[in-house]
Amino acid sequence: MEKRPFGRLGDVSAITLGGAGLMGGWGHPADLDEAVATIRSAVDAGIDHIDVAPGYGDGGAERAFGAAFEGSPPRGLRVSTKVPLDQSASGAVAEHVAASLASSLERLRMERVDLLLTHCALLPDVADTDASPRAEHIRSTAGVPLEMFEAEVLPALQYLVSDGRIGDWGVSGIAAPEAVITLLDSDPQPAAVQAITNLLDSAGELHAFAGPPASRVASCAVTAGVPVIGIRAVGRAALTDTLDKAVAPDHPIALDYNRASGLRRLAATWTTPTAELAYRYALSIPGVATVAVGVRNRVELTDALTAERKGPLEPAEQAELRRVARQ
Repeated sequence: MEKRPFGRLGDVSAITLGGAGLMGGWGHPADLDEAVATIRSAVDAGIDHIDVAPGYGDGGAERAFGAAFEGSPPRGLRVSTKVPLDQSASGAVAEHVAASLASSLERLRMERVDLLLTHCALLPDVADTDASPRAEHIRSTAGVPLEMFEAEVLPALQYLVSDGRIGDWGVSGIAAPEAVITLLDSDPQPAAVQAITNLLDSAGELHAFAGPPASRVASCAVTAGVPVIGIRAVGRAALTDTLDKAVAPDHPIALDYNRASGLRRLAATWTTPTAELAYRYALSIPGVATVAVGVRNRVELTDALTAERKGPLEPAEQAELRRVARQ
């Protein structure tokens, strides 16, 4: 598998195994044996980064990793997990982060992780006197304002680095792009940022804010020299041939699936699965270090691996995909 520069963390496989789809992710039945087999198959195929979180299957993805390697993962395999945060943690952030990490390490059967990402929306700061609808939306969103992140969250993360419990820290680049973009130019910079990298430039059902498009986070990260972990390449099944679960017609995934009808027609013309084109598009974005694939099983993993083996799309193919996506 292709290896790519991953900033302070060295090199990384072009594909990361994301844990969101494992162990009952997205409303599907949990299957520990299949999750363990998928993790092992990913490593056998050359994937050297596994990305999990306490919220993936209610800790199930972390437990599956622990069961897969029983505390002795292969040498060179990186593991990242996340810490959920919201504004209610203010004043006790260090304790919350440490407790969350301790629980994750117990499930992973490890003493440290290579990367700890904040699994929260990084929000713009708003004045207490601001009563605008935008300000109220920000206050009601699960996440932390940029000011709180810099004052409380960052010191807690840096302490865990110095203490040896994490190798480095990063952020999820969802929700309010302008707040994430501001952080990318801060000192110190995050070791990595998870950024949306799909043809629809859509965050789907994740928190949505007016402002720069989702893809702006990835491009600004590249400019700032912060490695990008591409996420939602297939838009949680919106960019596939068949939507794999029943959702309401007005659900964001259903809306994105309908928006992608032209891409499916183009994929059929090219006799290529839509998901394969979506993965290859994300892998073709300049500066993306690795693309996290949130697969549920070995079949879906094989699809992602096939896309990686075929390599990045040609510039003309990328341009045609973007043209169809805009329509």
